[in-house]
Amino acid sequence: FKTLYEQKELHQYQLFNVKQKDIADVLVNDYHQTLQFACYQAVYPHQQLLNLAIPQNVSIQQLTLSYLDDVDQIYHHMDDKDYLKERIEQKAMWGLFVDDELAGFIGMHREGSMGILEIKKAYQHHGYGYLLEGYLINELLKQKKVPYCQVVEGNEASLALQRKLHMKISSRYSYWVFDD
Repeated sequence: FKTLYEQKELHQYQLFNVKQKDIADVLVNDYHQTLQFACYQAVYPHQQLLNLAIPQNVSIQQLTLSYLDDVDQIYHHMDDKDYLKERIEQKAMWGLFVDDELAGFIGMHREGSMGILEIKKAYQHHGYGYLLEGYLINELLKQKKVPYCQVVEGNEASLALQRKLHMKISSRYSYWVFDD
């Protein structure tokens, strides 16, 4: 790996996603990168749309910048308002509304994975995460794309959701390594 790193000038990259822990360790120990987290990969390998029963008082719609502050305050997995703003501007985030109030949201990351899923505390345990991710899976299938996501190590609630949505989950971790 060291030869490849030097030959391909990998020092110019600020982000790596590697599948082997020993490569993540080399990046951290020899090239002063930081291991951010390990995650499972999950993919929806089916072609049929999910049958979603969306209640009458619930709607799912693309988010506008008017919701940026709400999304930034609610989302607890990252502290990067500029990234969230860019995702909304790119029409890559959707909100779930209950009686016209934002109850949760989901988005697409730049590299094409589903994520940025969060449900407000008051609306949890009503199946809204399932509805949001199911909606996005259906939208991606309509575009002939393969829906996939990553679940951070230890996020058992998200793993349970992926299983409920019939996602196939990797048996090994993938590692995200960043430049300091």
